[in-house]
Amino acid sequence: MIFGRFARERKGEYGEKPDTFDFLGFTHYCEKSRNGKFRVKQRTSRKKLQAALSRMKVWIKANRTLSVKSLLDQLQAKLMGHYRYYGITDNGPMLSGYWYGTMRLLLK
Repeated sequence: MIFGRFARERKGEYGEKPDTFDFLGFTHYCEKSRNGKFRVKQRTSRKKLQAALSRMKVWIKANRTLSVKSLLDQLQAKLMGHYRYYGITDNGPMLSGYWYGTMRLLLK
């Protein structure tokens, strides 16, 4: 596994992308910042995102008989919990994907 500051150059010689790894629900990958400096960035692991959406689907099905206000209040608390854990720099697209998936499940 090649990971780190020079992973892009080393893997680029062979036409490959730098390696990534999953830890604590995040996929860590090498990237450059806006200033061109090396950074390790994180995004939500795809496996954890799919698992969270599956749990949300089960929860919505179990609670769809609640009043709309009660359902939305509980849904807001669930979304805030997810955002507070996964809401880090560079993870905005994955958070948007979770919100969009949740809204699709809710309106289904």
